[in-house]
Amino acid sequence: MKLAAAEYEAINTLTQQTDYRGLCDCLLSSIESIATTSAVNLVEVYDDRGHTSWNTPDLEHLVVRHYPTFDGLQQPTWLVEGLAQSPQSESITTLAQPIGELICIGGLSGVWRFVEINGSETADVKASVVRIAGIFANLMRLIDRFERDPLTGLLNRQSFDYRFEDLLEYHHQNPHRLRTGDTPWLAITDIDHFKRVNDTYGHLFGDEILLLVSRIMRQCFRFDDLLFRYGGEEFIVILNNTNTAGAKLALERFRKSIEDHEFPRLDKLTVSTGWAAVGDREFSTDVIHKADKALYYAKENGRNQVVSYEVVFRDGDPGTGIEESEC
Repeated sequence: MKLAAAEYEAINTLTQQTDYRGLCDCLLSSIESIATTSAVNLVEVYDDRGHTSWNTPDLEHLVVRHYPTFDGLQQPTWLVEGLAQSPQSESITTLAQPIGELICIGGLSGVWRFVEINGSETADVKASVVRIAGIFANLMRLIDRFERDPLTGLLNRQSFDYRFEDLLEYHHQNPHRLRTGDTPWLAITDIDHFKRVNDTYGHLFGDEILLLVSRIMRQCFRFDDLLFRYGGEEFIVILNNTNTAGAKLALERFRKSIEDHEFPRLDKLTVSTGWAAVGDREFSTDVIHKADKALYYAKENGRNQVVSYEVVFRDGDPGTGIEESEC
């Protein structure tokens, strides 16, 4: 009876969650309340080659991290078999371990999730945990769908504020992860003369261009970087755990990839980008204002370039550092 009550409470709490972190926190606490004699871990695995879905995981590129710290872990002994056992549908699979169980939740948006239960539990407890994990997987798919732009598959504007606040809280609570000069960066990218594309070829063709640009974005940025379609032809990129040089390099790589890509019917397509550092406890509107100001400067000074707010407006007025911001 106690097990049934604990499972009901877990389901009730899980279904109240509305975001990724709350759902993961609830999963851990729920399983811990049921598997009381075991240590429970939530492990996430992803491919570091970017946001592109890889049909065949490459061990050399797989990153294993522990939730909620996101600290990197050594690849566990069960990794290969766990990935092979990960369900492709809505089912949940389990993998017996020397002491305990591995619950393979499956992959979603490039992340495979596993729950380690290190301890001996009864068959009833194991069955209850699997049911809880199945509900978690279903809710995770619903939340992921709600947070995605239906055309490009990137994160949508509605999810931006939550993701931004979550990012700042994470960096604030994990100062040991911040090396000197490493900070989040926010960039706003706009497709140059996109209205002309829509007016000339129609909105369906414009949607095709947006889709192609979003695919190139996935290839150019790391998995830990957050990609948003913010509105129309405007995109936001949040780059994590990198310094100024790394952020500039990534943004310039994306700009050059768009410039070099052969888009259908178009002689050339380019993007302009403005970017700024994200200060500790800074409001998203303040950072967006800075990046947008840098973007406007890029548009007014030739387009097809990457402009840093800190370089150009470091004294409050346009400076002479535009050549540096062009990478």
